[in-house]
Amino acid sequence: MGGLPAFYIALLKRVQSVAVETKARQAQADARVNLAQENQRQKVGVGQETARSKARVSAILAGIEAEKQKIEAVRNRLRAAWLIDNFDRVFEPFAATLGNHPAGHVTVVTGSGGNH
Repeated sequence: MGGLPAFYIALLKRVQSVAVETKARQAQADARVNLAQENQRQKVGVGQETARSKARVSAILAGIEAEKQKIEAVRNRLRAAWLIDNFDRVFEPFAATLGNHPAGHVTVVTGSGGNH
């Protein structure tokens, strides 16, 4: 009968050993899951920050383009004003040459089908 208690003690030790191993494996699995979750959170955070940065860059580029268009509009207005202010100076030399080439018949090309 002396063998039976030793068997139970050995069985109890084995059960305790398996329980410890199972807890250790569970702790390792939990650690891997936690690490994977943290990596995923970091990736999501990086992705979100990348999207925010791209949006900021797009907004800045759109602002630059708008400013370029404003500059071009001002430039065109200034050119037109200059041309109006200097009309005589620009076209007088051209008009003076017209007298050198008298024409008996003049044809005007309008580019709009000749209806005007």
